[in-house]
Amino acid sequence: MAGKRRGFFLIEVAFALAIIGVIVVGMLRDIYLQKANLSYSRALNNAKMIAMATADVYRAVVEDSASVCAPSGWANPQCDATIPFPVLENGLLKVYVDSDLSVKNRLENQIKTIITSAGCVYSGKDTSNGADVLKFMCLTPKITALSYTLSDGSTTSTFSTGGVDPMHFPVSVTLSFTIDLSNGETIKKTKTYDISYLRQDLIKKSAERIQALSSALETYYTTRLSTEVDMQPYPDGLHSTEDFYVPWQWQVLATDGKIYKTCQDQYCSGIDDWNTGNPDFDQVITDVTKRLLQSGAYPLSLDGFMYEWRVILVGNGCSGDLSSCTADNNKPPTPNKTVTGAGWYWEVYSVKPPFFTWIVSSAPSCLKNDSSPDWCRTRIVYSQ
Repeated sequence: MAGKRRGFFLIEVAFALAIIGVIVVGMLRDIYLQKANLSYSRALNNAKMIAMATADVYRAVVEDSASVCAPSGWANPQCDATIPFPVLENGLLKVYVDSDLSVKNRLENQIKTIITSAGCVYSGKDTSNGADVLKFMCLTPKITALSYTLSDGSTTSTFSTGGVDPMHFPVSVTLSFTIDLSNGETIKKTKTYDISYLRQDLIKKSAERIQALSSALETYYTTRLSTEVDMQPYPDGLHSTEDFYVPWQWQVLATDGKIYKTCQDQYCSGIDDWNTGNPDFDQVITDVTKRLLQSGAYPLSLDGFMYEWRVILVGNGCSGDLSSCTADNNKPPTPNKTVTGAGWYWEVYSVKPPFFTWIVSSAPSCLKNDSSPDWCRTRIVYSQ
């Protein structure tokens, strides 16, 4: 009998090696697939973060700039060269920050943090048209196109300086990009991301601020009228027949507490003027916020989108497009006797009660459109 076989035949060894080879190849394939899937997932996540970063950059720009650009908002020389949303130019993501902005270093550092957290790399800055241009390179994924869908349904990939109108405001971001996988494959994608929450937040702020201004002016008018009526009889106030012909809301601009010094019978002598000069919109909103709301110009002088509130104290005769109505519209005359001594200037004042006041955002769509929503344009009618 032959002895027992020790070891393996060559075919058995080859078979075993083949099995091991198949297992190793499968494992390597799984590793490559896992790496490719990881690259793909990381790129998709970064793309979403880049889209969200556009909203975060806008919020940072407005919150940092508003405190130094109030009450004029985007019209302030420190802010008028800023473009608050990132744009894609020559393959680079760019943000324009006004070179004159006093807090630009702090703001630019915030912008760098926001965008680099989305996987992009800061690549320096240039200057252009009065703005610092921050540049970022986004390679994972590589962004090839960026556009915004606006609240009116249109799309854009660029913005002008001077703010972004709330009626034409981004509600979604569309990114086109390529993803280079570890296995050498390149995938092209286009995805749209919702950022409508940003506009809704800003609308809420606008609504809260316009309501605060409206309530303060209504209360002030009523209080001033009641105070004047209570000052009867003379010499402390006007004749009772004149009280209701005075647009008392205008006195919020006066530099002293009383207009009338000495009143006898039906006439006043030694009368103070309104002491307002020829106000501009900056003065009006500053006086309203400071004197009626005990607040600085920021934040109540601006709507949520950083446009200045225009307060037209005597808005009688203004309607439709309000852009031509001035801050001293219907400025009331100094109370006094007529030349004949037969009456008061109030009696010939062309504007008669009920008086009303416009509060309107200086955003073009709010100023010009009579059907604008009440969070950007409202009219106060003072009841007698």
